[in-house]
Amino acid sequence: HLGSRQLLPCSPPLPPTPAQGMDAPTCCCLPWLAWRRGRRRAQGAPDSGPREEHSAPPEPASGSCAGKAVQAPLPAGGDDGGDAGALGPICRICLEEAREGEALVSPCVCRGSAKYVHLGCVQAAFKARGNWLDLVCPTCNRNYDGITAVRLGKIALEELKREFGERHSFVVSGLHNLGLAYGLIGDAEQERDLLEEVLQMQEEESYFNSGISRRHLRYGPEHANVAVTLVNLGNAYSRLGDLRRQKDMLERALRINEREHGPMHLQVAIALVNLGSVYGMLGEPVQQKDILERALAIMESELGPSHRHVAMTLVNLSIAYGALRQGERQRDLLERALRINEKEYGPDHRAVATTLVNLGQAYGRLGDAARQRDILERALSIKQREYGPDHVEVAKALVVLGTAHGELGDAERSRELLERALRIQERHFGAEHREVMSAIGSLGVAYGRLGDHRRKRDLLERMLRIMEREFGPEHCNVAVTLAELAQTYGDLGDHDHQAELLERSRGLEERGAAGRFYGGTAGAGEEQRQQQEPGENAKAPRHWHLAACCRRRRGRPAAGDETGSGAPGR
Repeated sequence: HLGSRQLLPCSPPLPPTPAQGMDAPTCCCLPWLAWRRGRRRAQGAPDSGPREEHSAPPEPASGSCAGKAVQAPLPAGGDDGGDAGALGPICRICLEEAREGEALVSPCVCRGSAKYVHLGCVQAAFKARGNWLDLVCPTCNRNYDGITAVRLGKIALEELKREFGERHSFVVSGLHNLGLAYGLIGDAEQERDLLEEVLQMQEEESYFNSGISRRHLRYGPEHANVAVTLVNLGNAYSRLGDLRRQKDMLERALRINEREHGPMHLQVAIALVNLGSVYGMLGEPVQQKDILERALAIMESELGPSHRHVAMTLVNLSIAYGALRQGERQRDLLERALRINEKEYGPDHRAVATTLVNLGQAYGRLGDAARQRDILERALSIKQREYGPDHVEVAKALVVLGTAHGELGDAERSRELLERALRIQERHFGAEHREVMSAIGSLGVAYGRLGDHRRKRDLLERMLRIMEREFGPEHCNVAVTLAELAQTYGDLGDHDHQAELLERSRGLEERGAAGRFYGGTAGAGEEQRQQQEPGENAKAPRHWHLAACCRRRRGRPAAGDETGSGAPGR
């Protein structure tokens, strides 16, 4: 697909402060939420509201969500954790090394001696603080992610229900937090179910105990906090493939936010970033570009041009420019995003890897396959260390890297990487899921380069079945796949079948489908599907290495090769 698109989850709203008597404006936090509201606040003691850093949009979901805890390496004389005499990294809380049955994890963006911690130590410290809506690391002031976020979210929700009962505004926020945490580990179904429960409670126009006075908090279908839930719920539906549902939710959220906050508010920018990605996945990159340019202007005005959260919008905007075949502009945006992310997170963070995947694809579209390969090798190394060798985020990088090796003439290495990516995706999504199409198509091209046209034919026919089921028989990319499949049948000597497929492909082109695609309006990439990255249902396939290969063979420029995401990023 075309790169990892990045979604902008919103933080769940907090109950009103005594001075307001109404809901405090909702804020966005790093990867998902986190409010500096403690136990005293929950019991009615006033505080100064959310910290300033939490008013910024979160970092990309596709780049920040960890599907599993990251186990610390244990090198002899390692220097990333303890002191010079230590055998390996140590827990920043108990100052002990990894124990049997409890490895060290890296749950946030802390680096150096503070990078690793026992999950049990994090939970104990969280319970001791008693700030159930504060899921931020006290060291780096960034949200916890991965399994750590889920564990803390469960503890918080249980404690909030015990202290305040089911019908309390704090419980709504805790439920929202837990839903987003599940999204961070890739459990989109659980995320969707929890956020649907939150939305239903908010839309009932019920009166919730605010916990700060005798006044109660009244929600309703047009409440500003409902918009926050709609954005996050839309992202969950996107990851489940229901792109149309996501689009409807984001458009509703945008209307609410513009009415409640005005056209230049960060909440408006967040909805715009997600909505722009949806338009890209639906094959409308011009609208995608216009929407994301507006979002970028808001974020730069509010946060400054070099803020870490601006980088996320730059990545998404670059995908639109890639779909419009403006490769230099795409590369420049990604180079800028990479500089911001490296300065903020360091050179080996997962957010940097997400940007590198997109940048590698951009160089590939500009014809610099060697530069593409080097960048993607670096991205793969980061993703494997952060997520483990069999994570779907690793599969995204493998698809793009495999394609790069194919373009450089190393078809055998390309096949090996793509076979590995396909195994990971099939295990995670299933053999007939839309997410496996990019790996299948790219692998088919690799087998064709190796001269195994029967294997290529089988893979392309499998991809065509999935594509027609997901996008319909008239979709623009169906024409591209049919043409490549026809050529494969010709290589096998079946010229009757070749002529039949070519006639069908030409018919689609005459009806304008292929013209829309080649003109760059059909889809930018994974995150075109996204990516992922937010939801990809009725959208154009997210990863189209095959389509790009077909266009190159016909002498046409590639509209965008995509990484096998998600995407969104992904």
